[in-house]
Amino acid sequence: MSHRFPAIALIHALKSNLIVRAKHEIVLATNFWKESRASQLITDALRELSKRAGQRGQNVVVKILFDRGSVKQVWSHTTNHK
Repeated sequence: MSHRFPAIALIHALKSNLIVRAKHEIVLATNFWKESRASQLITDALRELSKRAGQRGQNVVVKILFDRGSVKQVWSHTTNHK
């Protein structure tokens, strides 16, 4: 997986692994969701979790907490840093 920041790529891979292995509940908190390699990893992990839980005959509760600082962030996903 190529990524400008290798440590961040590793964090996303580790999160995906934890999601897939969940047995009871996941709480995912974010303030930003945009199409990216990272969001695809999380989405794929949630799908795999659903498949595995179904095979075990279990349900895993998934809670996604999404927080925006302001309504403008819905349309503007970047912040200018000076």
